[in-house]
Amino acid sequence: MAKKKEAPAKSAGKKDAETKSKKASEPKGPRGKEIEVDKIDASRARKMLGTTHKLSKAVERARAALDVASKQRRAAKANHEEAVEALERELREQRFGPGPLFNADGTGASAVAQGAAS
Repeated sequence: MAKKKEAPAKSAGKKDAETKSKKASEPKGPRGKEIEVDKIDASRARKMLGTTHKLSKAVERARAALDVASKQRRAAKANHEEAVEALERELREQRFGPGPLFNADGTGASAVAQGAAS
């Protein structure tokens, strides 16, 4: 008699995926209790305030660095686009400029090219 294969492996995989997604959405780190301001001693309050101040300064520095990087990226992009436009314009002028650079038979420079050289 042939045994039927059970499908708990697939359902277990689905369950693991659900568990992983729930874990990913939860904030990491210990959950703290709300601090009662009246019960904090002065030294601990100063230490917490100093830590908060350091973190806020770090966030401000990171935002400022991001702003500078964004401005530099925009400037570099504008310079690149300008250079590409100048190159395209130069190619267009060389292709379709005042006339051919060489005679049709290929023996030398055309009259237009000789006039431009003078």
